[in-house]
Amino acid sequence: MNHKLIEVEQGVFRLVDDDQGADVVHRNGEPLYRFMDNLYIRQQHLHLLTPEEVTNLCRARSSNPQLISGANARVKDVFLNYLERTTPKVVFEIGAGKLPLINTAPPGMIYILSDADPEAGEDISSDNNFCVFSSSDFRLGYGDSYFDVVVAVFVFQFHVYTKQIAELYRCIASNGVLIANVYRRPQDARLDLINDFKAAGFFVSVLSDPEKLCKIHEYWIIGKSEEKNTAAINLIESIISDD
Repeated sequence: MNHKLIEVEQGVFRLVDDDQGADVVHRNGEPLYRFMDNLYIRQQHLHLLTPEEVTNLCRARSSNPQLISGANARVKDVFLNYLERTTPKVVFEIGAGKLPLINTAPPGMIYILSDADPEAGEDISSDNNFCVFSSSDFRLGYGDSYFDVVVAVFVFQFHVYTKQIAELYRCIASNGVLIANVYRRPQDARLDLINDFKAAGFFVSVLSDPEKLCKIHEYWIIGKSEEKNTAAINLIESIISDD
């Protein structure tokens, strides 16, 4: 069965007049795989997308904010609560796009936004710092151990490059952490990514989402200290259970 779709970015299709489509639809006999409610792409596994394909997909997502689910808002709420309780001085967001976790940093916080797509920074408030962080532009113009917290909201379903991981290790403070959520990533690809972080020197702690916001949804804490990871995981659990 063919479905009525429109191409909203190169290689990214949107189902017309349908709030949520099937996991797989066909266009001219070709299978397309659902992303969010009704965006479709040719690749089933998101971590196998090329950088250009990721950019096109994320641009389509930004252009259709009505498709962003409540799961996204909930993860952002958990991470915002984490930042409020820990009051880090310097926060770095990976893959912020045009809908960052924080629009205006609170007093006393330096908030740095990044994305693989340079266009994502065009609409960012002048109050925020923005830099490109991608497979080719992976060098960050910040000193060693500068970041207290790094956040990644619905980013790790895509490929994370080892050069980026090494640069994050350089920039994250000894007692700092990276907090991320992970979904739509096959188990073997999750283990590969965990091993890449460990090879760079990080400890990785994984919390299965008790709310099950998405299929096989997890929270990851990545840091240089097992004790700090444990404290961060406990805090995430507490935030979820308190709400």
